Amino acid sequence: MRFLLILFSFTLPLLGETRLSLSDQVIAPNTKIELIFDVAMVTPETVGKTLDNSILTIKPAWKTKVVWRSQNIATIVRSEAPKVATEYQFFLAKELKAVDGTIIPTKELISASSEPFQIIRSVRNGSVRAGESVLMFNDDVSPTAAAPFFQFVSPQTDEQKEQIIAARTRKATWGDLRSRYHYQPSWQERFTNQNRRYGNPNP
Repeated sequence: MRFLLILFSFTLPLLGETRLSLSDQVIAPNTKIELIFDVAMVTPETVGKTLDNSILTIKPAWKTKVVWRSQNIATIVRSEAPKVATEYQFFLAKELKAVDGTIIPTKELISASSEPFQIIRSVRNGSVRAGESVLMFNDDVSPTAAAPFFQFVSPQTDEQKEQIIAARTRKATWGDLRSRYHYQPSWQERFTNQNRRYGNPNP
């Protein structure tokens, strides 16, 4: 039991440390961000107000505001979605002074990466000889720019050599999906919490 207690003590955050809390290990469009101090940083009158973000620097730049949830906890309100496949660094923007006069030195808090650009769902239509696939990505993609990356491959057999045929690409329609159930919200839709599966008929 002593070993467990010692091991657990090493995993606890240091008390008195200013820390940044992310609701997800990998940054997503709806990730919640909070900056937590161990002392009161604002007066009670400031709690609940939306202010310009002058306390947290994010690199690369990410437009944000600040709402003080309590005197020592600031919620970072995102004005735009994060960029896909990007590593973000979070710093205290400057030396800060607490309500009681305590000086909070500037420091790097954490680094975290956003989700990689990736396929999040695929739907196969058609036959084996005349097949097609609908691919849904987690961010917008140009059919023209994506075309060179896709091809159909017929493996080599005793009767024929391997055949590689370039795929044709176009923007998918609701008809291609066959069912709205297959639709996955885009990066921006996840940020705004609007899913076209339930509304706009244009995918």
